[in-house]
Amino acid sequence: MSAVALYEKIARDDLNKEECISWVRERDAQFEGTDIPAIILREIRAKLLPEGNAGAATSTS
Repeated sequence: MSAVALYEKIARDDLNKEECISWVRERDAQFEGTDIPAIILREIRAKLLPEGNAGAATSTS
């Protein structure tokens, strides 16, 4: 589900793995305003974003 949600937002099929990760990192702050469910945002951030760089929705401090 997470991959499909991201694919629909990226709307590009010419990116390799590293480019997809970079795309997500560059737009992390913008995800809060999208219709992506919170559980998917948590998974994306846990898997793709370095610790300490995830948005406030996943902060535990």
